Amino acid sequence: MTRQLDGAKPGGLLRYFDNNVYYRHPVIQGPIRWRGPATVDDYRTAAGATRRPVKAVLPGPITYAVLAEDRAYKNFEMLARAVSEALHQEALALQEAGAPLIQIDEPALGGQPARLALARACMETIARGLKTKVGIATYFKPVQEIWTGLRAFPVQVWQVDVADRPAQLDMVLNAPPDGEVVFGCMDARNTRLEERDTLARTLERATDRLGADRVWASPNAGLEFLPHATAQKKMARLAEAVGAVNGRTAGTAAR
Repeated sequence: MTRQLDGAKPGGLLRYFDNNVYYRHPVIQGPIRWRGPATVDDYRTAAGATRRPVKAVLPGPITYAVLAEDRAYKNFEMLARAVSEALHQEALALQEAGAPLIQIDEPALGGQPARLALARACMETIARGLKTKVGIATYFKPVQEIWTGLRAFPVQVWQVDVADRPAQLDMVLNAPPDGEVVFGCMDARNTRLEERDTLARTLERATDRLGADRVWASPNAGLEFLPHATAQKKMARLAEAVGAVNGRTAGTAAR
């Protein structure tokens, strides 16, 4: 996104949260304005490689502001709101490109109840006028403290880590949102290959409580933390677990 934003430029390499992965942190030099699509070409390439639906993924404004070096606004809320306006324009472009779901990644939101109201306002800005589904993905940090507030976000899909934080499975099942839930049941930061039946049991609990049409199966974060071959094996195992659950639930299917 940064290369297509006026007022921002890529900076030096920094460690991405507590992972052995690095990113070029955004350096904010002036007012943030959307210059044009940053992710549409990549989205079209990915969507053209399969017959299955492909979601689009964008960085959340809270996470972007946390990771940025702000030399212009020098005010966290002003920066996050400006980024959300740019993300709204990007989301409209992705909708035009055919994205059925636009996922907003907010790993920095966990454990930050003081930023919840701002995050919701930013999400309202991003989702404004969109007809395609919008989702929010949380990972790395626990979200029990903010779950009630997250459930009120103007989105249709919620992704929650239940692999690294299994207690969050009960949290969701006891107080589910009014929409679809992506259960991050496979650990995207550990090369250990999960057992099919362990994954299936998690998904069975979810489908029994919410109904299979509201349940998605997913890694708990992006797969960039794993070697490519390992990521492929883990995704194949996750597909096996979904197949096992679908074989048990007559007439419906988890995804």
